[in-house]
Amino acid sequence: MHQQQQSAKEPKLKYKMLKEVLKVNGLNYLFTFHPESKIIVSGSSDCSLKVWSSITGECLRTLIGHSKGVWTSQLSCENILISGSVDATIKVWDAMSGHCLQTLHGHTATIRCLALHANHVVSGSRDTTLRIWNIESGVCSHVLNGHSGAVRCVSFDGDIIVSGEYDNCLKIWDFKTAICPRNFLHVDKIYALQLTANFIVSGGYDSTIRVFATDAKVLKRLLKGHNSPITCLILRKNVLVSGYCLYTLPGVQGHSRAITSLEINDKFIVSASNDGKIKLWVSKLVISYVI
Repeated sequence: MHQQQQSAKEPKLKYKMLKEVLKVNGLNYLFTFHPESKIIVSGSSDCSLKVWSSITGECLRTLIGHSKGVWTSQLSCENILISGSVDATIKVWDAMSGHCLQTLHGHTATIRCLALHANHVVSGSRDTTLRIWNIESGVCSHVLNGHSGAVRCVSFDGDIIVSGEYDNCLKIWDFKTAICPRNFLHVDKIYALQLTANFIVSGGYDSTIRVFATDAKVLKRLLKGHNSPITCLILRKNVLVSGYCLYTLPGVQGHSRAITSLEINDKFIVSASNDGKIKLWVSKLVISYVI
């Protein structure tokens, strides 16, 4: 395998915190924020989800239905919310009305990750499987078997599914056939994934970010710079933002505990942490790493 090592370029980042959007009860496992939406949804160890206005910071409603902590969620541009829980269920919500539209059963352990595209969502679980669901009908079309450990992260672009697990293995799946034609190795446990047309970006327990070409088992870049496990990645256009276990966007206004989720659009970076806070940042990247 041809490998090219390259340290991540240190970006010159001008930023300020716009607002501390919310404080939640219990550990703040996640949030979800669609770039085209004006709401943020947070999930917590208290079993609930909360819908917040990203403009005012007001809590619009609380979604009750899961019996255990909520660890993952996805939000569509139509404000359809998908949530996954330690109770091994997936729920489909209308985030604006608060109504639960579907409850999806099939996994036998914690739902650890979700990836939404159009009317299909892919779920990954600690039961070592992935499942492909139609969120309108509630039907599971495929069960993807092959991982030997808990599935920690998944990314889905409508044609290809990429999943990562605690046994260091990345798998590429064909959405239509549910066949896994290729595997990649990250070297350590995989905590975060992003999929583009040409690349797979993975973040791991080894504190590195690896960039693979999707059409071959080729490591294109090895990005170093973090000194703790990479817990989340987000890629928008040519800007890659990574979060890790100490803080991000450092300063007196930064998070005090692990960053659990990141989202970015043209105006904001949104970060969530186990310190129980979600923060909105206004940012201007002068230099960014281009994959």
